[in-house]
Amino acid sequence: MTKIVPHYFQKAGKDAIFDFLVSGEKGNPLVCMPTGTGKSVVIADFIAPCVPLGLASGRVGNFINGELWGREADPSLPWAMVFPSSGTLIPRHPSQAYQFLGEGVLLFVILWLYARHPRPVGAVSGVFMVGYGAARFGAEYFREPDAHLGLLTLGLSMGQWLCVPMVAVGVALWLWSHRRAV
Repeated sequence: MTKIVPHYFQKAGKDAIFDFLVSGEKGNPLVCMPTGTGKSVVIADFIAPCVPLGLASGRVGNFINGELWGREADPSLPWAMVFPSSGTLIPRHPSQAYQFLGEGVLLFVILWLYARHPRPVGAVSGVFMVGYGAARFGAEYFREPDAHLGLLTLGLSMGQWLCVPMVAVGVALWLWSHRRAV
């Protein structure tokens, strides 16, 4: 299994998506070089609207497997769930469902509508990074932080801290693309 599946799909931590995005961006120019275009951002813009569907299906898998459960929820919350794999019988937020809706469905709709019209190169990728970072940042408030890390500075999880530079780079990419287009 180790030789067939890349390491970023086997990672036990919940931040594998960040590793995947970084790895993908490192490999993107290698794919573009043989074509002679050298425009990896064009490829990223083309792929970005489809990525939320992959994220959504990953969250469905997390839910089915009972992994990456949410923080403790008020027992009166109608959709609070008990995840036996959490080691407790405490009702928890189904954070996988929140992420499915935010990072998956909502982000897909936003990107699909945004990318339907001509945009400057890099704009769609910038919107993806901002949208994913914002949706993930919000969902992390309902997700149980990694046991070995807990909450970090300012009471934020590692996932939230990783979203901060992602949103900043997304905003910078979007601004760059629009300034370049003028």
